[in-house]
This record gives sequence, structure tokens and C-alpha cells, in this order.
Amino acid sequence: MDVVVRFHSAAHSVEVTVHDDGPGFEVATAAGPEQGHFGLQGMRERIANLGGRFKIVTAPGAGTTITASVAVGSHDSELDADAEVLRPTGAAGAL
Repeated sequence: MDVVVRFHSAAHSVEVTVHDDGPGFEVATAAGPEQGHFGLQGMRERIANLGGRFKIVTAPGAGTTITASVAVGSHDSELDADAEVLRPTGAAGAL
């Protein structure tokens, strides 16, 4: 399994991609809430609530790639102060 997190400065967004080389599945016939499975629906709803995009690319025998991206909210200067407290000595700019 591969997990990639990217920050797109021009779009001011964060994108997370998760890929596996498992068996894949048919999205249209995948188990859902009716069968007691809420994972994909939950991910879609959470990303939608954040105003983001959610994409699944899969097929039987082809593995699965899920990509979610959301715009980064306004900057919170308190986060900078917290980062300074947590930053190890000599690691300026390491975050």
C-alpha cells in the first residue's frame, strides 16, 4: 500500500492518495450502507462536508486508488506558536 500526501500551494489544498494492488472491485456493485458497510460513503460525506473532492479508481484485478483533496482553511497563527514549542532544537523550518 502506498500513501502520498501533497500540498498544492497554488490551489492552497491538500491531497491524500491511497493506492493498493489488491483485488479491486466494481464501484457500482460494491457493498454499501444497505449491507452494513459505511466506509466509502463515510469518506465521501466527510470530504463533501469539507468542500473537497473524492475519487475512487478501481476495477476487479486492478487494485484501488482513492484520492481526496480539500482546500486548506485560513491560517491560524496559534499553530505557529505550537509548532515552535514542539520543534526539536536545531530543526528550524523542519516542519
